[in-house]
Amino acid sequence: GFAARAPTRPHSGGMQGHKDSSAPDAEPAKAKVVSAEDGGKAGGEKSKTRVNLSSNAIAGTIAGFTSSSLTHPLDVVKTRFQVQDGVRSKVPKYRGTAHALVTIVRTEGPLSLYAGLTPNLLGSTIAWGTYFYGYNYLR
Repeated sequence: GFAARAPTRPHSGGMQGHKDSSAPDAEPAKAKVVSAEDGGKAGGEKSKTRVNLSSNAIAGTIAGFTSSSLTHPLDVVKTRFQVQDGVRSKVPKYRGTAHALVTIVRTEGPLSLYAGLTPNLLGSTIAWGTYFYGYNYLR
C-alpha cells in the first residue's frame, strides 16, 4: 500500500566542531511508517472518535429526512391503492400511479400528498441516524 515516512534530519558531514543548535543531542528519530490501509494511524489502530461517529449519525439523519421527504407522496398513493382494493368508498378509483398523483393534487391539493409526513420523518430520521451511528461504531 501507500507508505509515507517522517522526514529525518540531514546528516551534518564534514563540519566537525559545529553544532546544529536546532537539532537535539540524541540520535535521529526513526521514521514511522503510516499506511492508508490503517486509516493513517501508526501501528494499525482504528480511530473511533466521537466526531466521526456523530458526523455519521448526522449524515444518516439527513439521509432519512431527504429520502422520506422525497418518497412520501408515493407512500400516500400506495396507501390509497390499498384502501380502494375491493372496497366501495367515496375516494375515486385510480388507474395508476400517475393518475392517482394527478387526481389527488386536483381534488385535495398538493399538500395532501404530504399528509402524515411528520410521524414518517420522526421515525425515519431517528432510525437512519441510529443505523449510520451503529454501523460505523461496530465496523
